[in-house]
Amino acid sequence: KPFCAKSGCQEYEQIENGFVLSSPMKAKITCLDGYGLVGNRIAYCDGKKWSTQLGTCGLRSQTWNDSCDFESEDMCGWTAEQSFWGTWKRVSAVADFHSESTGPQMDHTFQSHSDGHYVRMETESDAFGSYHFLSPFYPKELSFSTACFQFHYFMFGSGVGSLLVSIKPGSVTMQGMFNTNNFIKFEKTGSQGARWLQHTIAIDEMDEDFQVVFTAT
Repeated sequence: KPFCAKSGCQEYEQIENGFVLSSPMKAKITCLDGYGLVGNRIAYCDGKKWSTQLGTCGLRSQTWNDSCDFESEDMCGWTAEQSFWGTWKRVSAVADFHSESTGPQMDHTFQSHSDGHYVRMETESDAFGSYHFLSPFYPKELSFSTACFQFHYFMFGSGVGSLLVSIKPGSVTMQGMFNTNNFIKFEKTGSQGARWLQHTIAIDEMDEDFQVVFTAT
């Protein structure tokens, strides 16, 4: 989203495992090879202070994470299926445009307008179909004892469709997942109010590695 920038801010200090490119009105982080951004890449000066705190450069993880707040630019290994009509996208609470008629205005982790990231489903106004956001593969051993998956979601506005959350065994195709209702663990349709909501689903004992799949329709 647009900013009114003006020189006058104190220059950002350099960071470990990367460097900060600074001009009088803008500061931007670039990470070294093998390191990924955690937090905000760009900050703007309003003449007195920077618009947000710049992030850091952390070593890229080669394994799955059992939790994710999407502050890491690699989204902890989660991936979005690309579509002509739209896709799931990591957005910044401060740098991206947020409609008051849909929201959210801030992410759940920081509850702040100036910090934090979350993943948002963005589509064209005449879009149709299903849009998937997939976790990395989790080892089946995670499900051998009592296991669950907790998440926060925000569904608000007159044009909100449906959100489904499924547990998909690795050998099952996306189409096969929808042909068997047993894989779908959560489903909501329509506006749920202008607030973040929390939900927890149980994960059955799995015979193979699996993924968590968010689907917007």
